[in-house]
Amino acid sequence: MPTRLFRALATALLVAGFTVTSASAGGWATIIADKANPPQPHAGVPFTFGFTVLQHGVTPAGWVHPTFVGTNVTTGARIEATATSQGADGHFVATVTIPSPGNWTWQVDMTDLIVETPPAALVVATASGKLPTLDTAQMVAALERQRAEIRTDYEAQLAAQSDALRQEMNQLSTQIKVLETQRDTLNQQVGLLEARPVASPATVPEGPLLAGVILLAVLAGATAGYVITYLGRSGAQGTGGADGSTEELVPSGGALPSR
Repeated sequence: MPTRLFRALATALLVAGFTVTSASAGGWATIIADKANPPQPHAGVPFTFGFTVLQHGVTPAGWVHPTFVGTNVTTGARIEATATSQGADGHFVATVTIPSPGNWTWQVDMTDLIVETPPAALVVATASGKLPTLDTAQMVAALERQRAEIRTDYEAQLAAQSDALRQEMNQLSTQIKVLETQRDTLNQQVGLLEARPVASPATVPEGPLLAGVILLAVLAGATAGYVITYLGRSGAQGTGGADGSTEELVPSGGALPSR
């Protein structure tokens, strides 16, 4: 019984551990852009944009599915490019083509982690390499707007994670109650077993045992008598004189037989 109880408790701990692990697998991340990225890409010309995803700003997160997002500050046009893992753990690259020159921003979006890195400015030159006129006020306003949108998304994701954690906690509470009920039942069964008197070893009845001994003695006596009788007859039939005549045994009373 105690073994079953320990197994049940161990199972509960494993379930709780897996649940906590799955809940803590999320969180937030920061994006570190590669220094080799082109500072002013040309419109209509594909370029490679590399970056590293660090979970909680420290641990490389190579298991996420990030997407490069570019937004035109003036028009609000938006482009996306799926990033793929390349090189070191947590490093990704995306092949990006900005359709028009102007002031853009770039950011990395993903559903696996909440990205805390805000959008950054990206100046896109014309196909000939001419840079657009930079409107600082417009760029700052666009960055603030995107930060507000990210903050709203961040809060919404946190609220969803909080609700999911509450549901998991409720499920764990239910599992704990079930395990406590099983524990109480097992304790009751153990108490009943401990209170039950120990049964004495089974004894063999004396009557059948005595009859068996008597029967064996009778059989042994009969067998011995038969053997003695058989040996006596064999000895009497085999006794004779030296000339081959048969001698008669003298009775014990001393009387000679009459001829």
